[in-house]
Amino acid sequence: MLPLTLGWIACGVLLQELDLPIGHPTTGHVYRPSSTPVTIDQALALARLAGGYLVSIETAEEQEWLRDAFGAQPSWLGLEFPREVWASGAPVDFVDWAEKQPGLEDRMPFTAAWRDGGGWSEASNDPEFHLYHALVEFDHAPPDGPVALPVESVPEHRGALLLVVEGLQAADLEDGKSPNLAAFFSGSTWTFHAAASPDGETPSGWGMLAWALGPRKSHFVSRTPTAAWISTPLQRLERVQPAHATAWIVDDATLTTLLVATGKTDIRMSDARAPESRRARAIEEWLASPETGCAVIGWTGALGGSSAQRKKALAALDAELGAVLERLRARPAYAEEDWLVILTSPGAVETAASAAASKKTSGFSVPEVPLVLRGKTFVPGELRTAVSLCDVVPTMERHCGMPPGPSWLDGRALQPMSVALGAELLFNGGAESQVGWRGREGTLVPGWRSDGSVAVDVYYARGLGPAAPGPEHRGRNHFSGTQGTGRGRIEQIVDVSGLATDIDSKAVVARLSGWLGGWAELGHEASLELECLNANGKSVANLALGPVGLSERRRELGSDGGKARTGLLQRSGEQRVPAATRALRVALVLSGPGKSEGAFADELSLVLERRQ
Repeated sequence: MLPLTLGWIACGVLLQELDLPIGHPTTGHVYRPSSTPVTIDQALALARLAGGYLVSIETAEEQEWLRDAFGAQPSWLGLEFPREVWASGAPVDFVDWAEKQPGLEDRMPFTAAWRDGGGWSEASNDPEFHLYHALVEFDHAPPDGPVALPVESVPEHRGALLLVVEGLQAADLEDGKSPNLAAFFSGSTWTFHAAASPDGETPSGWGMLAWALGPRKSHFVSRTPTAAWISTPLQRLERVQPAHATAWIVDDATLTTLLVATGKTDIRMSDARAPESRRARAIEEWLASPETGCAVIGWTGALGGSSAQRKKALAALDAELGAVLERLRARPAYAEEDWLVILTSPGAVETAASAAASKKTSGFSVPEVPLVLRGKTFVPGELRTAVSLCDVVPTMERHCGMPPGPSWLDGRALQPMSVALGAELLFNGGAESQVGWRGREGTLVPGWRSDGSVAVDVYYARGLGPAAPGPEHRGRNHFSGTQGTGRGRIEQIVDVSGLATDIDSKAVVARLSGWLGGWAELGHEASLELECLNANGKSVANLALGPVGLSERRRELGSDGGKARTGLLQRSGEQRVPAATRALRVALVLSGPGKSEGAFADELSLVLERRQ
């Protein structure tokens, strides 16, 4: 069998070979190491392009065989903490951590490595970004002979600007009093409902924007952010595409120290007392570069203070943003370039009265901020899908041609929705796009708009166990109620206007399904709802599944020790989609006496089918 040659472009073309395969004598799995050490991003790309995954060591016997077969050369492992599952999908029942490893414990994500001298250690977030071999595992033998695989191409004409303004509100964009902000907003894709940190703290929002992690995992909390060696999008871009220019231009010393602690970032600005002219010069200098790239420009504390101070600050900010966008458009090659410009805020600025009013009108209490996106792939208009600040990083990475990020990222790339008959329309219906925490701390569920009372939890023995009645092909996570309230709700809106012709012919049926249930004798219930909405957002038809509560579980699952069994029951139903429907709203409701933590759900699904 010939070596498998893989390639990707970073600065030029880098070719990487996987050595000849060695098969395990009993499992039938095949292993192929890279011929030279690579970065974690390159290792993941190699495994993906080859059709395998980074090695998953499930037993001590397998590890001993691997050491005999491949020696002790440092290698990346297919284990990304805190997902307690191998890249193969197998549970992590065997570990061999070196002394004092993993040093980050349960605080930060990382990818494990197998180093010289024995034992595993955290590695991908090391500030030195060490190089290790990629040991790729295959469930079956790779095909014989040379394998033709696509080369990763870097879209050199693409660039991204993330403009982050503390204190930015929807009214600043809508009222027209700030002409540059209004002009940018009017031709963009936008939402005023991007979920920020549930605690409302600006540092937490910065962590979400920097790392695509939920606020409780970013460690940008309590206004005292702590150092964390997590790859920001610019640092990943620097490693994968070193020819691209990158810049953090942030007027806060603490933020700058954390955000640009590593990497080759071109411009760093950390003097909070610096005059606006210095920031303007830094931005102009970066935009004058002939290369496209990725930059984050932040205005901390820009719109605070009294009403009069805020009005003056807003006028200055509007002028500065206008100059940034004008300088961008003045680039000599701008017409041939593809720039994504994102404008948002790291946290909501609201009074107790405005927060109460918001919850009264919308039913949601998680702080929300404006998020505006402008680029060639985004159609101007309201972005109706549920988004959070965690989605910004994956969106920038996708636009800049980055390979898919690590699986521990909580966000997803925002892109124009392509709705097709027969396709799954719900994002994150299995709760797998966020790391589940047994403490049920998460209140931001990727892809869903939440009232803060539904969390992502893991299957574990003392709760909803991995072997409890439920879906056969379940993931690691499930939806769960929380301890703070007796009713939790998440919802997701799917824009189906692209299927208007089929829908208006009354030939489309919506098929809704999910696994719903609860814990033991607790009187908690789970239900799943579907609403068909017209262009004005008015409900024109609905479908409800459940509720599934104590009596349903006792009747269908039986009892265990005199108590109703803990588990999930499948429910499904169909609804013909009325003519003029342009969106579908799916809502999961978890409720119970006093608190909703005993209500569970998983594997939610929505599919449209054509029926005569």
